[in-house]
Amino acid sequence: MLTETSGFQLETGGLLTETSGFQLGTGGLLTETSGFQLETGGSPTETGGLLTETGGLPLGTGGLLTETGGFPLETGGLPTGTSGFQLETGESPTGTGGLLTETSGFLA
Repeated sequence: MLTETSGFQLETGGLLTETSGFQLGTGGLLTETSGFQLETGGSPTETGGLLTETGGLPLGTGGLLTETGGFPLETGGLPTGTSGFQLETGESPTGTGGLLTETSGFLA
């Protein structure tokens, strides 16, 4: 499923929303990103995490980031009391097909 994309190339069956200028080379999910390029055959980050609005910086863990001012949620559970979080699959949101939204410029 592709929605609200521009200049986008999808090479897998992954899901992408609100992206621009993006090339996805894996089956991971990305949302609200710009200018990212994934060319590996693996996951979007080195540990199966997801990238979203990080200014090109990798999310180096499987944790979740969502509207936390760049602070990582490092547990395997779902965050509570946050907004802007999306989960588009029935899978775990930590490194196995979950979807991250609205983080900015921070390493996790």
